[in-house]
Amino acid sequence: MPQIEGRMQMSCPKCGFENPDDVHACGSCGLELGKETGSAETIAPRRSGLAIVALVFGVLSPLFCGLTALPAVPLAIIAIIQIELSGGRVTGRNIAIIGIVASVITFYLLPWPILLEQRRMAFRMVCGSNLAGIGKGMLGYAADYDGQFPRSGGADSRWAGTIENWKAPDRYAAYGLSADGAGGVGSISSSFYLLVKYAEVLPELFICPGDRGTSVFDPADEHAGDKKLAELWDFGARPIKRCSYSYHQPFGLYPLTKSSNPGMAIAADRNPFIRS
Repeated sequence: MPQIEGRMQMSCPKCGFENPDDVHACGSCGLELGKETGSAETIAPRRSGLAIVALVFGVLSPLFCGLTALPAVPLAIIAIIQIELSGGRVTGRNIAIIGIVASVITFYLLPWPILLEQRRMAFRMVCGSNLAGIGKGMLGYAADYDGQFPRSGGADSRWAGTIENWKAPDRYAAYGLSADGAGGVGSISSSFYLLVKYAEVLPELFICPGDRGTSVFDPADEHAGDKKLAELWDFGARPIKRCSYSYHQPFGLYPLTKSSNPGMAIAADRNPFIRS
């Protein structure tokens, strides 16, 4: 503490102004001076911004079907941790807790059965669109092959679950046909695949989004080398994983043709108990 002309001087901790030691406030900035207040100006605690955001998200979550409740809970937890570590400099713990409570209540009150039904209906719409595309492909194929819908194998081939030699260079090797086209095997999926091969139907149309465990057929995923879609004869080694739909039985004495009853279904959802 400096001394000028026999008097003690006190420096203001805020602005540095030299004040006589017998004053109680700084003559420059007005800060109260004394042992208990001479160190620094008191800083008011602030409210946590994350806590406020969590509260807003939690309160609004019923209006957005619970979507805003998903980030509200972790934001509130982070806010509470920051508040606890701030040593009183940050407040808003109760606000964050209210955000968590509002989010949890929203999850419990959401009409989950209705949302699941809407999801199922969305899947059905996609499947309906897929089957419509497959049906158009069937008609295009039939127009090119004397009214016959796609049927793998030969005239008297038997029905098999899969086509083992689906990467064969020709149909004789793929279906195991003799030189005159007799014998051999055919399958539902390989019959469908003729639409990919000859009618330019995309493999994506054969996948229902609600059919778990299935994915769009890609030759590269099936170790088919550099072969293109048009060079293959089936949806890979496990066609059940690449095709979600069933096909009206094309084998036997009475296969479905273009001249059949228009009310008969050509393709539909696959029977889960038939692995072909």
